[in-house]
Amino acid sequence: MQNEDVSGAKAGNIGTFAFFADLANIDPRSNYDYEVGVLANIFETLTFYDPQANGDLVVPKLAVSWESNENFTEWIFHLRGGVKFHDGTEFNAEAVKSSIEAVMYSDYPTSFLYLPVLELEVVDELTVKFVLEYGAALDLILSSAFGAWMVSPNDIQKEAEWFNSGNGAGTGPYKYNSFEPNQRLVMKKFDEYWGGWEDSQFATVVYEIVEDSTVREQMIRSGDADVTWALAYDSYATLEGSGAKVNVDPAFQNLIIEMNTFKPPLDNPVVRQALAYSFPYDKIVDNLYGGYATQSIGYIPAGMWGHDSSLHQYSYDLEKARELLAEAGYPDGGFELTEIVESSASEDILMAELWQAELAQLGITLNIRTMGFEAWLESCFCGAEAAEYDLWNSLWFPAYVTPFDFMYNTFVSESIYDCSFYFNEDFEIAVFDGDALSTDIEAASEQFSLAQEILLEDSPAIFVLDLPQVMAVRDDIKGFSTNPGYGGVVFWYNLRR
Repeated sequence: MQNEDVSGAKAGNIGTFAFFADLANIDPRSNYDYEVGVLANIFETLTFYDPQANGDLVVPKLAVSWESNENFTEWIFHLRGGVKFHDGTEFNAEAVKSSIEAVMYSDYPTSFLYLPVLELEVVDELTVKFVLEYGAALDLILSSAFGAWMVSPNDIQKEAEWFNSGNGAGTGPYKYNSFEPNQRLVMKKFDEYWGGWEDSQFATVVYEIVEDSTVREQMIRSGDADVTWALAYDSYATLEGSGAKVNVDPAFQNLIIEMNTFKPPLDNPVVRQALAYSFPYDKIVDNLYGGYATQSIGYIPAGMWGHDSSLHQYSYDLEKARELLAEAGYPDGGFELTEIVESSASEDILMAELWQAELAQLGITLNIRTMGFEAWLESCFCGAEAAEYDLWNSLWFPAYVTPFDFMYNTFVSESIYDCSFYFNEDFEIAVFDGDALSTDIEAASEQFSLAQEILLEDSPAIFVLDLPQVMAVRDDIKGFSTNPGYGGVVFWYNLRR
């Protein structure tokens, strides 16, 4: 791809996002992380999660309407006409079929989306039919921020390396212009976008990759960036009057510390419970997150369906921790633990250091090991027997807005993201029963509450805190807000200067 000079981006209709990490995986089929911030501007889904949708949860996007049978096992989606991919190909039912089946029949982590789907049928040019094994809220599933993007039929079978070089045609308002890994990605407006354009919209969007949070803060203060995030939380309070503001929106994301249940002594649930009582929740929330975080209650974050505020949550209690350690055969501690933390997560590192001091009072040595993002992720994927950690930090936000995503992807044994290597048959039954009831939120929530009760008793993780979406934005940016269904995404099409 040809590289372009985008210096002086503050002038005119060029928007700049100072981004915190390299865009290592921008393959729209397999991506399952923060790179979604780019993909959501280039590709689109059939439906779109809208927190203002008056209980319907989703609104039309590339599908204009849909209906299901009475037991939600057959769904028909009617597609938007006159839509083109960036390569000029017409968007139609065949493109839907190829995009979804490329994920559904793959080993991508995103393939879990289509667990209920038996087959997908092209009815006509602008109509597709899904047949499901069991009733499911397919309209919600197809709004997913991961694995549900519509990709040009010319591209859908390309190799991952091709996509990760900054290639791929979607139907979104922006298309790829250039990409220099570890430096910069540039998007240009797609002139034939079905939504149309106004002169005041951003015609070019630049993602400047800047891993140093201090430099990102300087960029937002100086106006060299219009948006940034993942700053040190104590720096947000100082932005007032600098030409930038802090935008805080609800988000369905939380921080957990997964425990390696495969390795002694963490194979003992009583030891895991003791660690949960040793954690200094209040110190973390009050001192590291600038007043933005709240301690988790259960696993499903507050504000999302399936959250249950009546669930038990652990509190800091070293005496209780000592009692449990003695019950488990470790009255004086006497063991070491290794916690792996992603190196750019400064709060996570400080959090580990605060916990380290508490564990020392119990006779437990905590070794803190930092890794770059890719190495951190791979440390989980190597499997239980090869894993070199006892504790693994994770910030989770869902693919689509369902408790099933949280439960399945982090604690169901068949998921590659089960970094605690946890298995409990009763838990998994409750999770899958909840998913099968997903068209009845009240009934599904009962199953997900049961699943959370089992998690809290077994303690395969410490459920630390819920976080809103916090971003720094220049004062002259109009219309800025984020969507809790799409963590970390800035929808540049909606913004004006």
